[in-house]
Amino acid sequence: MSDSNIYYQLEKLRARFDGIAVESIEQELECAQFESLQIDGIVFQSSAWLDQVGDEKLLIFQLQQSGLFISKSYCIGIKYSDNLGAVHLTNKQLWEMGIP
Repeated sequence: MSDSNIYYQLEKLRARFDGIAVESIEQELECAQFESLQIDGIVFQSSAWLDQVGDEKLLIFQLQQSGLFISKSYCIGIKYSDNLGAVHLTNKQLWEMGIP
């Protein structure tokens, strides 16, 4: 399994929300359909949610592989702040914040 294929799919999910104002994200999430994706023969469940850390809002995109003995998550996100606007976040940056 190639991590690059997983992150490619996460980037496609995130691209659907690029350019949408943070005020409209919750409504967009309600309308969005997140489905199972098969990547390199492995099934992942896709999801997204809005979170808050301090004064900043985070839009998190996740692909999760769940099995009997293994559960593995991959995430990327968008951070919305008054100072910088919308900034893309990596899996590592989200883990440093404690997400997921």
